[in-house]
Amino acid sequence: MILRHVLLALVLGFFCTGRVLAFSFGEKHVAASLVAEHTALVPGKTATVALRLVHDEHWHTYWKNPGEAGLATTIKWTLPAGYAAGPIQWPAPEITDTGGVLTYGYGGDLLLLVDVAVPTDAVLGANVTLRAEVDWLMCKEACIPGAAQLELTLPVAATSVADANWAPRIAAARAAVPAPTDKLAARAYRTARELTIRVEPRDPAVRREGLMVAYFDENGAVEARALQPARAAGGALEFTVTQAESAGAPRELAGLLVAESGWWPGGPKAVSIRIPVQDGRPGRFRCARCRDCSP
Repeated sequence: MILRHVLLALVLGFFCTGRVLAFSFGEKHVAASLVAEHTALVPGKTATVALRLVHDEHWHTYWKNPGEAGLATTIKWTLPAGYAAGPIQWPAPEITDTGGVLTYGYGGDLLLLVDVAVPTDAVLGANVTLRAEVDWLMCKEACIPGAAQLELTLPVAATSVADANWAPRIAAARAAVPAPTDKLAARAYRTARELTIRVEPRDPAVRREGLMVAYFDENGAVEARALQPARAAGGALEFTVTQAESAGAPRELAGLLVAESGWWPGGPKAVSIRIPVQDGRPGRFRCARCRDCSP
């Protein structure tokens, strides 16, 4: 399976970027393990576990949309009957330029959170083992496929306490997962493959000047692009990205709006958003003061 993934990455790298990242085998620059937020599993409750990936310096793994090359980290769970694992809760990635190839990913000590539903009939006093088959691609100048078979065993109990070591770190990782916001909205306007994304503040705290911004599409419908200065458009902000050739003509985008300095003071750098797409150029924007603002 790993070999198939590597070949796929080579093909995608060639056709998407005109370049192929170098691949090697046998080295290991990422250490993987499973950790839990609480010390026990409680019947009928949800437990948060995390895939911990510790990267060697300058090495990185990938977001769910890796960008112009790479492969997303995947987890295949094997759980006892009645247990169910949710999707990976991805933190906002960093954008990396490797020889002109733009990718979305992570370095350092990373926690990828997954919620596991515990059945109501879980037997008190039993020990339950959660098993995960994990695959990733780790890259620096070269790329190396990685894999691990991981296990985490926890008791089933009527109550549980937070793990003193991992609960604070998992709480911080949860806070780093981009969430939707009602402080801003966005629309995209398509001319050929050019997409103008207009960010419309809905709260006076949202910054309107001096922002370096980006849009990371979770499905690869938009080509990866580095942070760029947002331009003022009346009471809104605009920037331009390019629709991927393979995307067709989507009527909606799903991904992250990113502002390097945060969208508002003390706020997040990235927010999760769905952006409706319409053909044509942007029109006028009615800002918070209820007057028409021309771009």
